[in-house]
Amino acid sequence: MRDRTASEQLPFLGRCLAVGFVFLYLGAMVLLYRSGHAAVFEPPLLLLILNTTFAGLIPIAVSIIAARGYLFSGLSSLLFMGCGMLTFGCGAAMAGWLVDGQQVPNVNVTIMNVGALLGSAFHAAGAILALKNETPAAKPDLRKPLLILTYAGMFLVVLGCTLATRRGITPVFFIQGAGPTFLRQLVLGTAVSLFLLSALVSLILFAKGHLLFHYWYALALLMIALGLTAFFIQRFVGSPIGWLGRSGEYLGGLFALVAVLGVVRSARFKWVTMPSAVTFLFQHTRLRYQCSASH
Repeated sequence: MRDRTASEQLPFLGRCLAVGFVFLYLGAMVLLYRSGHAAVFEPPLLLLILNTTFAGLIPIAVSIIAARGYLFSGLSSLLFMGCGMLTFGCGAAMAGWLVDGQQVPNVNVTIMNVGALLGSAFHAAGAILALKNETPAAKPDLRKPLLILTYAGMFLVVLGCTLATRRGITPVFFIQGAGPTFLRQLVLGTAVSLFLLSALVSLILFAKGHLLFHYWYALALLMIALGLTAFFIQRFVGSPIGWLGRSGEYLGGLFALVAVLGVVRSARFKWVTMPSAVTFLFQHTRLRYQCSASH
């Protein structure tokens, strides 16, 4: 009995520590903003490794798991969530690879912010669908073509934006020293709002179903939103508050990884496949809510 109590306290302690990191992050953001430090530290290799690993590969891995869940269940919320993580991850990875000195401030920022906007829009759409009594939207034989079409389309959109920005076709998003343009602030502000909305919905799902995936995923989306907020108030790419923004994205990626690892562990414990475990996260919440409403 004592061992069981200890094992139950460990996840609770982890959730408390994660919330503590969120408040520490907010405090650090306020301090750095008020200090006004503008020193630029931008080693290309470091940004490439961190962006690719934490803000690129982890979200893309989550999108693959969401895709498997969609093929199994046909739930549109999983398709939208996967598209959101895919576009965000691809944008972050490409932004990390395009560190080439003079073009960094605008090219890097534009690609990252466009990917964030698309990712936030898909997450918001998926979150709203997850709150509804969603039924499979596509027949089983249509799911794979639709998945390929949407995932490939989102990748091509991010790639097209990257090429257009490199050639100077897209509007300017950021000028080093002068700061962001109005268009950049509009794009980034919208992305922050939509990620916050998605995080709130994920917390509501956690309150309804008490599934830890929704808790950790809400923290992941919240940290991404806070990281984008730090970008929103930076004037120099590579400044301390800019790196704080990047660390928020990386921490969000780690929280998303914790959420996914929890699903993997649950699937192994229950002797079920990964797609069925992912589907359970959304259908269990809906069915439990319907049962409580009927009583």
